[in-house]
Amino acid sequence: MLVILAIFKVLGVTAQGSEETIDEIIVRSSNEASVQGSKIETKRISSKLPSDVGQLMTLFPGIQLRSYGGVGGMKTANFRSLGAGHTTVVSDYMIFSTTQSGMNDLGQIPADFLQKLEIINMAATSVDYPVSAKLAGCLVSMVTKHTWKDLDSNQLGIGLQGGSFQSYSGNVMALFQKNKWKASISGKYRQFEGNYPFEYWNANTRVKTSRKNGDLQDLFGTLSLIYKLNNRHTFSLQINGSKYDKGLPGAVVFYNETADQRLTGNGFTTAIQHQFTKNSWQTRTSFDYQQGFLNYLDSSYLNAQGYLSSDFWNQQYTAQTQVSKAFKPWFKALYGASLKNEQLQSNQLSIDPARTILDQILGFHLSRKGKQQQQQSVSVQLGINGIDEQRPLSNEQKWNFLPAVEIAHSFNLDRQFAIGFKRVVRQPSFSELYYQQIGNTSLKAEVGDLAYIRFSNWQFSKKMNFQTVLQPFFTYTSNKILAIPTKNLFIWSIINVGKSQAFGTEVTQNVFYSMKKASIALRLNYTFMYANDISDRNSETYGDLLSYSPLHTGSAELSLNQRKWSAFLLMTYQGERYALNQNIPSNLLEDFVLIDCGASYNFQFKQQHLLVRATLNNLTNNYYSYMRYFVMPGINFNIHLTYAL
Repeated sequence: MLVILAIFKVLGVTAQGSEETIDEIIVRSSNEASVQGSKIETKRISSKLPSDVGQLMTLFPGIQLRSYGGVGGMKTANFRSLGAGHTTVVSDYMIFSTTQSGMNDLGQIPADFLQKLEIINMAATSVDYPVSAKLAGCLVSMVTKHTWKDLDSNQLGIGLQGGSFQSYSGNVMALFQKNKWKASISGKYRQFEGNYPFEYWNANTRVKTSRKNGDLQDLFGTLSLIYKLNNRHTFSLQINGSKYDKGLPGAVVFYNETADQRLTGNGFTTAIQHQFTKNSWQTRTSFDYQQGFLNYLDSSYLNAQGYLSSDFWNQQYTAQTQVSKAFKPWFKALYGASLKNEQLQSNQLSIDPARTILDQILGFHLSRKGKQQQQQSVSVQLGINGIDEQRPLSNEQKWNFLPAVEIAHSFNLDRQFAIGFKRVVRQPSFSELYYQQIGNTSLKAEVGDLAYIRFSNWQFSKKMNFQTVLQPFFTYTSNKILAIPTKNLFIWSIINVGKSQAFGTEVTQNVFYSMKKASIALRLNYTFMYANDISDRNSETYGDLLSYSPLHTGSAELSLNQRKWSAFLLMTYQGERYALNQNIPSNLLEDFVLIDCGASYNFQFKQQHLLVRATLNNLTNNYYSYMRYFVMPGINFNIHLTYAL
């Protein structure tokens, strides 16, 4: 770890850079909604050639990524030890369904059409984000090219990509605009063999082999229609569809080279939205329907049939509305309500579970300008979460009060200090409640309290900008839901483990340097987090670090940009962590460093563009894993061609 910190320090001293905009911290004036978080935008996203949104999450501070393999492997994001179930993913202001598993698989969401990816901590009076997402512990917002934007002309883009381990993908997007109408359609297809080599220790023997049963085929498509009646009313319809078929190469305890389990499924989402803006009023109303199908097939399962085939059908209905009004330049208020119904059916369940959730929010944002460009602001959101769920032995009905507050003081345009608190809750997912022998129908909701301090400092000059953000935080969680081996290493159960706490700090340092025809940017992110179990003082694991909670994570990225070409060098660090809450040497996973690089060049022919991008990932051919026995690929490359007119 000391080596990594030293490299960060060297990079910070020897490299200086800038681009046109600082894209790390969102800053809104007092007349707009109070939104605080970090973001990355189109140019930086596309330069990485990510196969999915999950690969981008390591660029954010405070995020611990859990990846169960390379392309096609499940990826989830854990924010400040709250757990992946507290992370809500929103695409074009619509929540992605988590009806069955309770968490989003970021490995199934393409990144090709993203305009912006944000981590939102607080958005008390913004109508752009769904009610339940604002009450979540972490809001991941994706804004794609399907959202409204005036076009000079119709556009068409085609992309082709190829890479290591027989990885191929293709995408297409067309945008049309006529008068008050805008239509867009996009699609992406991926194919991946996934049989990459790796090494692992078996007792005292180092074994070299290759991953089996890691193939993937998937398809994702979106159709969007937007009608802008006038400057006040905008209506939109968006339809998403997906289909996938992939092998599952991993194992819980030991790597299984003869694995033949498969996961197939499809999903369908449609959403209708209306946005109204008039003077100081804003409203957003939406109705969406989501359904999905999943089949898990194990052809060698040891039962009377000789195989196991589990089918799951889920569907979700959501209706919500939000209204905000700026009563004064210094005072804005919002009220929102969301009603959601979730249902699950399966040939493996004795009942068909269903639940209804009512979320309400009352938000306020107050600001006051002082002398010498000083400004104070207070953002408050009062949330209420109500659930009605029929369980086998009882009817679960409960209300949760979810307050949040942030107080900020801007010393001037360059420096800001803020302190905040947020209470969040997540209900156990249907899988945690009912899935086969590991399910637990007595689970309680997991409650988390998050407190943080943020100090931001900007320094501007004619050619150089410096940005520093320091964010200490503390998280306390009760009734934490975890899967642990309760009988033996092969039989796991979902239980409430009691209480846990996490404290740490996030550090972001950006340096931007602009020249006449080019720019340089250096971005450093570092997170220290100590997350441990404080449930029972008499327990052997009391005070031990929580599973898969590294003390140190970070990244360092150096990028160069010119009108026609760009290049980047990215180093990512994941610290040591334990595979189980029992902190013994046999459960310790090694830390690792990943080094990626890439470059692109834009060929222009009148109104047509041909963009060529290439990346080389894991330059040191490091054999590593985020999760024990879920191996990641070694050195690999990708080449991408994009043709636009």
